[in-house]
Amino acid sequence: MPIVWSIRNAIFSAILFLGLSGIAIAKTGLPQAIEVSNQDSLIFHGHELYVTHSDESKTRSTVHLSEDLHRAINTASTVLFPEHRSLNVAGKEYILIVVGHPSSSRPEGFCGAGEEDVLYVAEFDRGRLETKYTNLVRSCLKNIELESDGTESPIKSITWIDSPAGFRVAWLSDEQGAETIQTYWVEGSKFTAVGLEH
Repeated sequence: MPIVWSIRNAIFSAILFLGLSGIAIAKTGLPQAIEVSNQDSLIFHGHELYVTHSDESKTRSTVHLSEDLHRAINTASTVLFPEHRSLNVAGKEYILIVVGHPSSSRPEGFCGAGEEDVLYVAEFDRGRLETKYTNLVRSCLKNIELESDGTESPIKSITWIDSPAGFRVAWLSDEQGAETIQTYWVEGSKFTAVGLEH
């Protein structure tokens, strides 16, 4: 009887832990959609990006991608949104997307379970996304790690800034192995690195 009771307690504890873990993940998870102009939403499903329209029709339409972004998303293992909103600057609208691919084709080899994550900053215009900036932000092969507090996704260390307009990336370990925060500002239609904090 004590053994059976112990087993029951262990099972109950495991279920409770998993349940609480699931709640924590749900609360700290990344956005499932991006709010874009006209109160529409940009979503990812089945290796495609769609705009869900907020009007009475509630229809959705496929987003046309620049060639590099289409190729990356078509072969991606993960597509993540660091921010829930777009950034509007001088009449232009931008979104952040992180596209991940496996570090290796050999699961048993070096970085077999690792991933290479590339940040795409893209301009959204009339149902089309055009890449304006890309950067490798996380890499098992190059030991690049984003900052994380251990409870939220490291992807959340990529954030928009409104004044001056741009975005910021916080690395626990950049390509030189340093803990840094890099700021990028919009200049015309380009994003330029302007500040580096150690």
